[in-house]
Amino acid sequence: MQQYASIAIVKSISEDATAVEVISVTPDSCDLAGAWILENSEPDKLIQILVDRLIIKMQLTELVSKRLGLYQEYEVEIEDFIAEARKDAISAEHSYSTFMKKNEEEYLAYMAIKPAERKMLPQVKKKQLIEPNFYAWPAEFHIRDSEKFLVSENKIGLLSNNDNQMSDVLITSRVIKYFIDRWRQDEIERSNRLYVDGQSANVSILPLCWLEKLGLKTQ
Repeated sequence: MQQYASIAIVKSISEDATAVEVISVTPDSCDLAGAWILENSEPDKLIQILVDRLIIKMQLTELVSKRLGLYQEYEVEIEDFIAEARKDAISAEHSYSTFMKKNEEEYLAYMAIKPAERKMLPQVKKKQLIEPNFYAWPAEFHIRDSEKFLVSENKIGLLSNNDNQMSDVLITSRVIKYFIDRWRQDEIERSNRLYVDGQSANVSILPLCWLEKLGLKTQ
């Protein structure tokens, strides 16, 4: 299983400066790892931050957009993250329902057999499983709605900051972190459910659509 990934959120705050925040992800944590305002006259500083990281672009000047073009293969979209997470959650919920329905049918069929005959058959027990609790992923989400989303999730405390220049990047980073934390919770839920695919479920620190950008594998 991949043990580490890092994401840089990038936005131009003027013709002369760029705001960046970095998120670090491991199997056990997701941390806001640093934020900077970089002068566009010093491109090497931005490049040093972007190397080996996934990149989420916000509004960019033509100059910064051109520089980020060198790392196009590492660009990711939050919409892809959410689409995969939502699909996986729906699939796991369906697996749970299918598993329980099949068990109920097998149990009823077993109990319908006369007791004397049942003794000659493998015992079928009625499963008592706790229904999985996956995050209710939104059907749609756009980065421009990050602040509104945090308010809707009662996470308004995550919006507070004292730097107007960094505001949009900081808010977006907190939304990304929030989604990664929800992903991890869903992965833990999946890993505890053998019925998801008949064996221990694979656990990844990020959706495959993002990890593939780094050429990484889920295990």
